[in-house]
Parts: sequence; C-alpha cells; structure tokens
Amino acid sequence: MFQSELCQLVYTLRIRNPSPVTATSGSPWQRAGLRWNPFGEPPPEDLAALIVPTERATPADWLRQPRAVQQYLGEAGRGKTAQLRRLGALFPDAPYVYLAEDEPLPPLPDPAEVRGPLALLLDEAQRLPPRRRRRLFAAIARSGRSLVLASHADLSAEATGAGLACRTVHIAGLSAGDLLAILRRRIAWARLDEAAPALPQPGDAQALIAECGDDIRSILDKLYERYQDWAINGGRHPWRSVT
Repeated sequence: MFQSELCQLVYTLRIRNPSPVTATSGSPWQRAGLRWNPFGEPPPEDLAALIVPTERATPADWLRQPRAVQQYLGEAGRGKTAQLRRLGALFPDAPYVYLAEDEPLPPLPDPAEVRGPLALLLDEAQRLPPRRRRRLFAAIARSGRSLVLASHADLSAEATGAGLACRTVHIAGLSAGDLLAILRRRIAWARLDEAAPALPQPGDAQALIAECGDDIRSILDKLYERYQDWAINGGRHPWRSVT
C-alpha cells in the first residue's frame, strides 16, 4: 500500500502564493528566509515531485502495455491527483481531465487520436455516468491504449468487463517519517537561496497526524494558515519544536 503518495490539491486550487521576493524586498517572507508560503498550492507540474517519492511510484511500464488500466482508489486528500500528475509528466501526450462536482461533464478525448500508449488521465472518474464509463472503457479496448483513473469508487469490475487489465492502488495511511519528508520538501521549494528557515522535526509531524490523521490536504491547509499568521501577523511559529 502506498503510504505517502498523497495530496489531491490541484482540483481545488486557490492561488495563494505571492510573487517571489528578492533579497532586499523587506517582505515578511524574505525575513523568514522564504520566497512565499511553503504550503500554498504549487503549480501542477511541481505537485508530484513535492508529494510522491520516486522510489515508491508505480512503474510506468505497466501503462505501456495495451489495454492496461491503473486505478488509484482512496478518500479525498490522500494523493490520487498527485499520482496522476506524476504519470502525466512521464506521458506528456496523455491529456489530464478532471471531472468537477456539479458541473457539466467535459468532452473526453478519443483514445485512438492520442499519441503515445496512455490515452487519458481521468480524475474523479466515479463522477462519469455509468453509460459514459462503459463507452470510455470500450474505446480504450478498441484503441489498444492504456488508461489511468483516480476514483473514490472501485471501477475495476467495469474495466475488466470491457476486456481491460486493471491494477488498483489503494492510497491510505501516513507515517510521521513520510509526512516529515513532505513538509521538508515544501520548505526547500519555497526557501530563498542561502537562507536556512527552520525545519519541522519528527514531533511536529507526529502532532499533525494526531490532529488530522492521514488527510494530507487538511494538514497542508492548516500549515498554510499557520505560516500566514506567523509571517504576516507575528503569531506563533508553525513548528512546535521552535521555541
């Protein structure tokens, strides 16, 4: 089971990062040794690198097989979107489509017209009506291409019923060590050159898990607000280990 391939922030983006500061800007972020709030949403192309450890990523070779489906299954905030973004970087010709709640469904690309072995990265696939899912799976089977799904509901039976080979990855759980690595990568991403901002310690990660469980989205949102209060309002430092 994947323990730290987490975070599903892209589809709820609120652009919260200010422009990078300079060494002489006098910005509160500059005084903190940072370009911006480390826990604002990164650009989609940076998301996977900040969240998904390469050594635990799903091998892309599976998706080069004809009629292969990779399904990421889990609750909101656990990391399905980050996985799709990582695979999108490996298969740049594959379109990414997010199905927003209570909005008109977008058109899906014709798998036969997509270059490369991977036809589509479909986020929130459970929102596609069953009839349209059946059409999609049939089109994937005819084209001989592969498909990646992120879903809250298990769609593997529908995929295999259409003649596709489906692998499912259940994304859940979060260790303090995995979370600590994610938090430190975030700070490195926002750090000003030559600066040495305070880093979280194992106790900080353990406290956040005790508070939020394995919901990485909630953890990052909470840290965003804490960093804002600390840097802008002079509040308490976000890390309990900093006195």
